[in-house]
Amino acid sequence: MSSPLVFLKTRSDVHHLRGGELVASEDPELLKESLKRHPKAIIPTYTRSFYRQEGLVELAKEAGVPFELPLLPILRSSSTRRARLLYEYRRFIRFCEKKKAKYWLILIPESPYDAKSARELESIATVFFGLTKEQARKRFA
Repeated sequence: MSSPLVFLKTRSDVHHLRGGELVASEDPELLKESLKRHPKAIIPTYTRSFYRQEGLVELAKEAGVPFELPLLPILRSSSTRRARLLYEYRRFIRFCEKKKAKYWLILIPESPYDAKSARELESIATVFFGLTKEQARKRFA
């Protein structure tokens, strides 16, 4: 059974966390605060300028909480938006690699056209994010 996604909007939402949930928010401070409640993982991509959240990465590493980075927004976006997302993801991934923070690249298809083979996912990670094949294999959940 998968963990529920909890989208944090206020501080009271953080206090209702029991632990083991997937957590997302537009506010990086709420994500930082949620780390005290031991979430299963954090999805940072809803946070504006998530790729600049160095403090969040360091706190998540200390807490042992991984990030989940969904690939579907990149695959579904077009031209300028895709280029911007690729830049943001690449920068965030590089920072995670530098700080040795855990992260997973995830693809949850919403239609049969969204499904990708393991080889395609590996290629996406190596070409778009600059990971080696070994790194890419380790990063898919």
